[in-house]
Amino acid sequence: YELARRGASVQVLDDRPTGMGATQASAGVLAPYIEAEEGSPLLDLTVRSLELFNGLVARVSSESGVTVLYRRSGTLDVAVHEDRMRKLRATAKLLASRDVAAEIVDGERAHGEEPYLSDDVIGGLVIPTHGFVAGVELTRALATAARRQGAQVIEGGRVVRIARSDGDFVVETSRGTIAGNAVVVAAGSWSGQIAVDGISAHLPVRPVRGQLLHVSWSGAPLRRVTWSERCYLVPWDDGTVLVGATVEEAGFDERTTVAGVRDLLEAACDAVPHAWTAGFLGARVGLRPATLDGLPVIGPSVVLPNLFYATGHYRNGVLLAPLTAQLVADAMLDNRMDPALAALAPQRFGDL
Repeated sequence: YELARRGASVQVLDDRPTGMGATQASAGVLAPYIEAEEGSPLLDLTVRSLELFNGLVARVSSESGVTVLYRRSGTLDVAVHEDRMRKLRATAKLLASRDVAAEIVDGERAHGEEPYLSDDVIGGLVIPTHGFVAGVELTRALATAARRQGAQVIEGGRVVRIARSDGDFVVETSRGTIAGNAVVVAAGSWSGQIAVDGISAHLPVRPVRGQLLHVSWSGAPLRRVTWSERCYLVPWDDGTVLVGATVEEAGFDERTTVAGVRDLLEAACDAVPHAWTAGFLGARVGLRPATLDGLPVIGPSVVLPNLFYATGHYRNGVLLAPLTAQLVADAMLDNRMDPALAALAPQRFGDL
């Protein structure tokens, strides 16, 4: 979408229907101050990307005509023991140094914020700027808006090889070939499975399975994303709640499992016992693309000019989407290399 709206001729190749894969198993949580650690480049990246969301959702919703569920209602990160409270206080201190609104609350205040919390909760941290977005709705809106900007979205063909021919790229898929003068490898957990002529180094992106539950809520809704050490609960406007998420080294196995469902149900009900009254609507699974150092791979190849990577976002693919698009478009179309790309360069894993 970002490339197309800046005037590039774009073809998007996707093996699955738009919004499937890892996206449909994402709760769309936008919580950089929970997901990223101080001192990691990931924190600044996710914060920058969060700042882009208001504009992106408004623009894409208008251009596509697709309504996207998007809420900045905050997060409540709860603790049931003092060690956890100490970590939350340290996070609050960090946020204060960054002039980010946040509040430590005691057990009574935490239960006032979310009455359904377990009696074991002794306190928590409220971060009002956090929120969530419906990842599938956003992805479909982006695809529709991109088409209206002239992009082609081609579904049902898996990319197997990228080659060069007469100075251009030839992308071989399971349904035929497509040519172009630049390519962005953004295939998630499968990015390292694509053969690239002229590049022998392996892109070390591996799949990490994440399972997510979808339940129907009864009674008063949760007010915001509620986070515990073992799970998070995301309340949607339709009266349902998403519960996530497992973290499993299971290769390319995309099955939901009894163990995953059980663990998430127990974690949710331990944090919010009222969840025992919820109706079970289903379980979803996705493979998150992880790297060895926990940072995404974004930037140009040093081997093949006009080959770019945008992958390895792990648990932050939805959150980092706006910034990733901006960084890639700036580099490809305007030759502007953001300083943040230094830490994300593919070359930290070899001659890519």
